[in-house]
Amino acid sequence: MRFFLSLAVTIGLLQSSVFARFVGTDQAYSAEQVVGANGRAFLARDLAEDGTVSGSIDGSPALWSSVDGPRSLATGENATLKGAGMKVAKTSAGHTTLVQVSVSSQAPREWRVLEINSRGQVTDRSVVVNPKGPVRALDLRGMDETGSVLGNMMFKEGSSPTYIGPAKFTRGTISKVAPPKEMNGALLDSSGQWSCGILVLRANAAAKEQAAVCKPSGQWVLVTDGQKDVTESSASAISSSGETVGSFIKAGKVYPFLWSPSEGGAFVQLGESSGEALDINDSGTIVGHLGDKAMLYDRSQNRWIEIDSLTNAKDLRFRSALSINAKGQILALSSDGVYYVLTPGK
Repeated sequence: MRFFLSLAVTIGLLQSSVFARFVGTDQAYSAEQVVGANGRAFLARDLAEDGTVSGSIDGSPALWSSVDGPRSLATGENATLKGAGMKVAKTSAGHTTLVQVSVSSQAPREWRVLEINSRGQVTDRSVVVNPKGPVRALDLRGMDETGSVLGNMMFKEGSSPTYIGPAKFTRGTISKVAPPKEMNGALLDSSGQWSCGILVLRANAAAKEQAAVCKPSGQWVLVTDGQKDVTESSASAISSSGETVGSFIKAGKVYPFLWSPSEGGAFVQLGESSGEALDINDSGTIVGHLGDKAMLYDRSQNRWIEIDSLTNAKDLRFRSALSINAKGQILALSSDGVYYVLTPGK
């Protein structure tokens, strides 16, 4: 049973940019509201290195930046693309926004992966994933520095059992990134060397989901292995060094965790309050939420910092910090369902 805490998001109509100041212990943060176009809401999904937000407007893929504002990718050269979902890939050159498109009107189905730069332009690294091959489903997770498509794929070749799990698609060739076990929600880091996800463990017809990390050697490690009274766990994000964050269930409550690959694997419960660690950047900064409060984890003091406590804007409250990029910018959701990009000052 998937146990991610769901956030009931009610997005109001966004009309204009809103700025506030955040006062931290050593630096200030500015906050800019992510707005939609022509009174339509922008549903944010992830944050790129340059501060560009990927998401959708009325179900169509879109980008937003403080310079250009909202930009729909369902217009102009992409007018024929339908049903696209936004993803963000971490490459060696930084975050690149990708659009996954399922063209169901064609037989066989095509899975197109378009690389889009921050100006909304399709680059020459866009690919079609195995249009005549065994791919039955694709959940795009990114593209590494070689141009290989990373993600969860379901495919079947000949008489072999159907494979569902993380895989790479490179020049028409699919390579598995997971062991021959059932797996859900796999993620890969920027280089494609580290991966994490949820292994489905079955015993006596009962299924349990456990967070797992795959090392560059191909060895899988159960993150919560040996942790007493943990019933299920899930990985949310992984850095290029293999540090993994997520959540686990213990005594009916959900708690955030950090797993580090040092010394064979070190599991740390991040506090005693219920919540989730949702993202970690390559510098090791962690964001998420405890209850309905957006939080940032201070690893130097081993404590969560409530983002609300860092602002002098009395009317601005945040309930979740969804993503953090290498610059330390945070994509956060306010208590009234509005997305903001929080940028650290100098």
